[in-house]
Amino acid sequence: MSKSIPLSLFQKFLVFQQSLPSFLIRVGIDQVEVIGHDPQRASFHVLEAELRKIAATDGAHLIQTPDGKVYKVQTLEEDEGCGVWIGATVTWEHHDTFLWPLWVSTANNMGSMCGNHAFRLLAEQLEVDVQTCGWRAVMDFADGEDRSLLENTLRKLFSGESKREDLELRYVHGEHHRWFRHLLWTKGDVLHGILVETTGFQSELRRNERRLRQLLDFIPVGVFETDLNGRGKYANQAWSKLTGLPVEAQYGMGWKDAIYKEDREKVAAEFMKCTRDLSMFEMCFRYLTAHNEPVLMSVRAMPRSNDITGELEDWVGTVQSVSEDLLRQAEVKSNLKIQLMATVSHEIRTPLNGLIGILHTFPSTETLNDDQQETLTIVNDCSNQLMAIVNDFLDFSKLDVGQLKLLMEPVNIRLALQGIERVFLPQCQERGLEFLLEISDNVPVAITTDPVRLRQIILNLVSNAVKFSDTGQIHITVWREQEGTLNNGSFQLHFSVRDTGIGIQKSQLEALFKPFSQVDSSANRRAGGTGLGLVICKNLVGLFQGSISMESEVGRGTCMSFYIVTREVPWAFPNPATITIDPASQSHDTGMVRPESILIVEDNLVNQKYLARLLVRFGFHRIDYASDGKEGVDKVLARPADDEYSLILMDLQMPRLDGYRASQIILTHKPYVSIVCITGDTYQGIQDKCLAIGIREFLLKPFVPTDLQRILSALLPPP
Repeated sequence: MSKSIPLSLFQKFLVFQQSLPSFLIRVGIDQVEVIGHDPQRASFHVLEAELRKIAATDGAHLIQTPDGKVYKVQTLEEDEGCGVWIGATVTWEHHDTFLWPLWVSTANNMGSMCGNHAFRLLAEQLEVDVQTCGWRAVMDFADGEDRSLLENTLRKLFSGESKREDLELRYVHGEHHRWFRHLLWTKGDVLHGILVETTGFQSELRRNERRLRQLLDFIPVGVFETDLNGRGKYANQAWSKLTGLPVEAQYGMGWKDAIYKEDREKVAAEFMKCTRDLSMFEMCFRYLTAHNEPVLMSVRAMPRSNDITGELEDWVGTVQSVSEDLLRQAEVKSNLKIQLMATVSHEIRTPLNGLIGILHTFPSTETLNDDQQETLTIVNDCSNQLMAIVNDFLDFSKLDVGQLKLLMEPVNIRLALQGIERVFLPQCQERGLEFLLEISDNVPVAITTDPVRLRQIILNLVSNAVKFSDTGQIHITVWREQEGTLNNGSFQLHFSVRDTGIGIQKSQLEALFKPFSQVDSSANRRAGGTGLGLVICKNLVGLFQGSISMESEVGRGTCMSFYIVTREVPWAFPNPATITIDPASQSHDTGMVRPESILIVEDNLVNQKYLARLLVRFGFHRIDYASDGKEGVDKVLARPADDEYSLILMDLQMPRLDGYRASQIILTHKPYVSIVCITGDTYQGIQDKCLAIGIREFLLKPFVPTDLQRILSALLPPP
């Protein structure tokens, strides 16, 4: 070497080499001189032309020697007009035997890129000249949608924002794509990369998810996602705009905290019910915006199950704003629907009450010939079937508008179940079926429940089991959940009804819990019905905070299972449901003459005669009549004080003056008078309204003699 190394150059070289095997190169006018101890430094002499190009530029470059090593070279300073000093340091010491494509590039020079043998082969396959294009070729060759992703990734690496990245990209190869996973990292100002060819499955999933998120952010409807416990996992931008809350408020339990305080309890109750039933959540309630202002929203959500296991995974739903006017219109429509069903209920039940009632008061059948007896039996069966259909439709309509409420009271559950056994035992014996009732020892004597609705569920399920079973047995099992109690001492009481009937295909089970659904086969059509029985049972079980399920196998039978949430209560008195009436009193005059006078206020002549016949049978012969509410009020007010009516049987829907208003007037003047409301309206709101003004009892059309006798015994006990 013709001269010593300047101190300033030596200092720059120390910074440049970063403790790596390095040496200096002086590119002079006539020759290239390598200073250092690298045994391969002679390789640089064959790269003289490339070194002279580098000497004429600034910044770092990469060159690859014939032995496969990659060096970073960079102009350090000029040699007083005699040449240029260049530093060279080993960047990549891996050999070409490495199977995966590896490459290196400098951050400040788009045209400087080197790779191992595998990388060069890949570049040849893709027809890319990386020697001239550098890593920019990789970006240009990437699929258009991935190009921006790669560009942003390289920007973060070059800027020092990130030191390591892992991403999957598509490269265009003719008319096809090839997927490569990129492992990228920086070391100093040099970028390193490893390419691994993949199937691209995970990237396609992420790509589709990214597209879906973009689409969801574009639509004007709020979209959200929660886990099974209601913890928010996702919300789109529209959700934020509609509620006035940041998207972050949806995550965790933030969305619940944002619900208007007065609406939280009913929202939580409905969400729990839908979770139990795996049913659609639909509700209008108010959110509190970031400015603490209530905003009315319509929210719909559905449970989403795992495609493989079928288990419930999470909830997805939508949010839309609702104007107060639209909400009022919906309430008006709901009220009109309730009024319509109340009217229909009354108008259907009133003639049915007359038909069924007259049959109950028919004289002894001993005087009838065979044809007359058969005719009477047919009329009675048809009226009972018609009544069952009417009840199904009315119950379904009440459930649909949320008007069916449970009336909880203490019930001796064991006696109630034995009563059901007495109902079906004769039918089973007639059909040659064995009837089994098995009550576990851990079932308490008494629970708090709605005995009418619980009985309705069990009767429906057992009735289906009997209908579809020709041989074998009907087995009812009742047991208490063993895993302890719920809040406030509540527990789950389980019921199952198993039969050995015709069974149902698994593909048809879910449809049976939908309105008006029946399995379309001749064996099932024989049972008739509306197809609403199981739907009603499912909704009633939901009111009990329970759940219902069904298992079946064709030719083997069906098992219906459900549970209710209840509490144990002490029991020290007879169950009213088990009190029996002397059968003789249902068809013969008691022979007793009661002194009390009773007023029948009823616009239907058939029902007047039915009530009168029953009253006479029970010993009440002092009977007066009124054909509407106005006439009834006039008769009550004109009655002398020493001969008041002991009881008034008041129909609710009548011309001129309805029963509710007539009762209100009567009780205002004579609050001590006992009034029994007779109605075909089964809606709970009407009953609550009547009880509030002092009406003592309800008699729901159609009724049987024992229904009236029970009320008479309570209000006018025998002397």
